[in-house]
Amino acid sequence: MRKIRMVAPYFGTKPVWFPAFYYSCAMNPTIDWLFFVDFEIPTTKYPNIQFETSTIDEFNQFASQKLNLHIQKEPWPLVDLKPAHGVIFEEYLNGYDFWGHFDIDLVWGNIRNFITDDMLDYYHIITTRRDEIAGHFTIYRNIPEINHLFEQEPDYKTHLTQPTGSQFDELIMTNLLNQLGKKDGYQWLNVSWSDPERVAGLVDLRRHPYGWQWKNGDIYHNGRLSDKMYVHFLEWKQSIHHIDFETGDHPPMFTIEPTGIYLKSPFRLAIERGLRAWRSIR
Repeated sequence: MRKIRMVAPYFGTKPVWFPAFYYSCAMNPTIDWLFFVDFEIPTTKYPNIQFETSTIDEFNQFASQKLNLHIQKEPWPLVDLKPAHGVIFEEYLNGYDFWGHFDIDLVWGNIRNFITDDMLDYYHIITTRRDEIAGHFTIYRNIPEINHLFEQEPDYKTHLTQPTGSQFDELIMTNLLNQLGKKDGYQWLNVSWSDPERVAGLVDLRRHPYGWQWKNGDIYHNGRLSDKMYVHFLEWKQSIHHIDFETGDHPPMFTIEPTGIYLKSPFRLAIERGLRAWRSIR
């Protein structure tokens, strides 16, 4: 089995949904996770999850040394560094076949059900969008040619060093890969664009805001096993204000809704919404 390590720097307040996200990482035990954070590290440990404590200033200094550039990013624009994670975190990636970047405003299903050994044997880059690199999940083969691929973008130094975000991790890297695919000398580069897309994101959650469920490591929708690898909250980040369990709990199931993450089933929550609506018009 190909070894994968996912890496994310995150600086700021621990989000309310963190227990669900954290447990969904743990329930992908064949994938390793590395976090650089400034919040209190959970006391509940899992063998596939590692935390490094850092301030954002310390991380900027660390990234500057690794890239030989002056990095001075605020927390959100750090996403521009994602394509360079193979260089920045090189010492943490020894022995891994792939490294990946991701967001934490989501809940994972069973990643290995979607990212198969055959895919890992063939592709150099695997993402979950149809026509654009996904900042919330993309993995790269851990070889020098791929780790330094971002340097083929003529303005990469500007994108990595400017304080504001530039969408380097998604839009600009997508354009770069499309351009390289047309150039001589890059016929070897195999990129897996996901069709259908494997993320329940903006469109899915607007169209179907209810019925999403995590159950024993898989994503379900309306009681059926979903074809989505994860649920990405996006707009729900502003509205999720409640979670029924804490870090360290091991629920077999939870439901993901616009207002929170609940231990009740989607069916039960739908009944309760209906009753509240009925009472409000009596």
